[in-house]
Amino acid sequence: MGTLRAWWNGLQPRERRALLVLAVVGPAVLLWWGVTVPLLDRRAALRRAVDGLARQAVELRPLLAEARQRQARTGGAPSRTSEQVFTRLETLLAGLPAGVGRPAIHRREQVVGEGRQIFADLRLRDMPGGDLWAVLGAVASAGLPVAGFELSKDPTGQGFAGFLLIWCRNRP
Repeated sequence: MGTLRAWWNGLQPRERRALLVLAVVGPAVLLWWGVTVPLLDRRAALRRAVDGLARQAVELRPLLAEARQRQARTGGAPSRTSEQVFTRLETLLAGLPAGVGRPAIHRREQVVGEGRQIFADLRLRDMPGGDLWAVLGAVASAGLPVAGFELSKDPTGQGFAGFLLIWCRNRP
């Protein structure tokens, strides 16, 4: 502490004032850049998100009105999934060319609307790109509705991994 006091006393009065100003202004600048600027950036990001959500709400209003009209036309009866989706998928996958990998078919039930829906869950694991295109092409050409999907690079190999949720509506 004595050396610090000797150093301070050895400074010119002008140098002491400059260091005092730096001691006051420096932390204020650091506080501004460390706290205030990130908060301002976050506020701007939240404003952009609110603007985006407002645009989505404007786009969804006519779609919601259309959905209500369709529900009124059908009497509000929920659609049910047909068990035929599994036989159609098995037939479809059996017709793929030899050498194309076959995804596993699992049964999945989910709550949709007022009831439980049955989905065929096609599980893809380490599927090469060509095989993936063959399976996707077969599902698309069969006209089976895909309710959801997820595809990513398989972490254990060179192919793709993911799932397709497929269902068939019961025909009245």
